[in-house]
Amino acid sequence: MKKKLLFLLLMMAFTFTACNSEGGSSSSKTEFTSEQDVKDYCSGKSFTIPYVGVSTTGNSSNVTVKSYSGSKAVVRVYFDMSEIYGRAVQSGCTFEIDKKTGECRKIDD
Repeated sequence: MKKKLLFLLLMMAFTFTACNSEGGSSSSKTEFTSEQDVKDYCSGKSFTIPYVGVSTTGNSSNVTVKSYSGSKAVVRVYFDMSEIYGRAVQSGCTFEIDKKTGECRKIDD
C-alpha cells in the first residue's frame, strides 16, 4: 500500500511539473516575437525626454514600433508638449528598449 501511494505521489508530482514547465525555449520571455509584443511590453512603462522633463506612459496610441530583433527594439514615443508650447503639440522621440535587461534609453533621431 505504501509503495502504491508513493508511486501515485511521484506520478502526480511529475505531471504537475510537466504541465507547469514551458513548452518552448526560455528565450521567449526575453525576446520580442512581434510588434504587438513590443507594444505590450511598452504598455505602462514611463518614457521621459531627458533635460525637458516631459514624460508619458507608454500605450498603444503613443508608441510606434520602428524595428525589433531578439531582445532589443526601437520605438518612437509621442509626447504631449502642450505644457511647454501652450498649445496642442505632439512631439516624438526614439528609444531603444532591451527586454532582457529592462533598460530603456533615448537615441538620437
